Amino acid sequence: MLFSQEIPKSGEKAPEKGFHLSDTALLNISFSLAPEFETNINKVSDRSGQTDNITGVSQNATEVMDLIIHLSPGLRAKIDDKFKTLGMAFLINYNLYTGIDDKKTFENLTTLSSLHFDTDILGEFNKDGNVMFRVSNNLKRNSNPDTLTIENGLHTNLIEDVNLALFIKNSEDTLSLKISTGIQLNYFEENLLGDYNFWSSRNTVYGQWKFLPKTAAFFNASFIYQDYFNADSALRDDQRSMPLSIFVGALGQLTPKISLKLSGGYTNSLSKDMHHDGLAGLEFIFKNSENTLFNLGYLRTMFPMATYQYYTLDKVYAGFTQKFFKRLLFKIDASYSHLAYGRNVKYPALVNVETVTDANTGAVRTTTVRQRSIDREDHLIRVEPTISYNFLQWLGLSLKYTFETKQTPFYAATNLALTGVVPPSDITYTTYYDYMDHRILLTLAADY
Repeated sequence: MLFSQEIPKSGEKAPEKGFHLSDTALLNISFSLAPEFETNINKVSDRSGQTDNITGVSQNATEVMDLIIHLSPGLRAKIDDKFKTLGMAFLINYNLYTGIDDKKTFENLTTLSSLHFDTDILGEFNKDGNVMFRVSNNLKRNSNPDTLTIENGLHTNLIEDVNLALFIKNSEDTLSLKISTGIQLNYFEENLLGDYNFWSSRNTVYGQWKFLPKTAAFFNASFIYQDYFNADSALRDDQRSMPLSIFVGALGQLTPKISLKLSGGYTNSLSKDMHHDGLAGLEFIFKNSENTLFNLGYLRTMFPMATYQYYTLDKVYAGFTQKFFKRLLFKIDASYSHLAYGRNVKYPALVNVETVTDANTGAVRTTTVRQRSIDREDHLIRVEPTISYNFLQWLGLSLKYTFETKQTPFYAATNLALTGVVPPSDITYTTYYDYMDHRILLTLAADY
């Protein structure tokens, strides 16, 4: 969310940048100009393609590269004192796809240039008390490449997220409890993706006991009820996804330079096919100085998703940050993720056949989907170095390179046959899910 690093926690000093409308009211404005060159904007595999079984003509999918210009003005305002925080934020992001690689190919895809936005409303009350209440609302429109389901490409969607939270702590600040509940609504603007629209109820209980000044034990339990309300029951035999997760752990500072976080627990996908699994987390942080930071970690968790009932993530990650001369920052992050998918609720069998007859024309449409296997596993590698320089406290320049590749043996072949009409058609679309993508992003950002 836009306020995640902008609204200070209770007791922290407010940032100096911004327009101070009063002792407690602050206004921030921002603008960024970011050209981005990407080699595979839709994350497609060059092994994918289509074949006309009547004419015998085949066509392979092609990676489309492009230069995208991101223009992003933003506005944040807040009233912040020891008793309450009231804030609102609005960010616009216009993405201009220039089509510099191949304008003809690019125009045949779709008009990808789009206006996105991200809005936040936040209220925190009774901040100086032992019981604090928070309410937040986030509404945004964006387009993200879909790298998990069977629908390749960029998909524009609206996400509405409302959350209520209650924080309780003792006077010594050694025991704390957070109870939160929220509703999330996801709506795809493409009619063909209507089956993936969902609403979800997200509920969390988090407790922490600080038994040493810099060491704490914690408990976390979460339950998500996710309902794909537009899904056709004839095509999706289970519209719900209900993961339950419970884990415990400890985090603390072992030495002035070394911190460690450990967690482990249990998760269950409470659906038609129940899936029991374990949760785990380990993170090692070495802070050599105020300018040097290294972290290494492992995470195992489970998420609901649209096409499959769930997916389990095993992720190993590492990061290094080095600051020079208080203005120059170098950072590199790398990760390997193994994704194991649950039951395919859209195409549950190796071969899935659907036949629909048009009562008016008599045309018969037969859709046959053949999958390589019922089980699917993906391997995702991501490396992202970044270098940035702050000319002023509110003006900076950054250059980021991202390499991402996904390897998977899974593929699906979809045959669409139309008979009973003239001319008939018979086309097979073969979709692979491995890809490789390079991105270079240069950002000039002003935030005052």
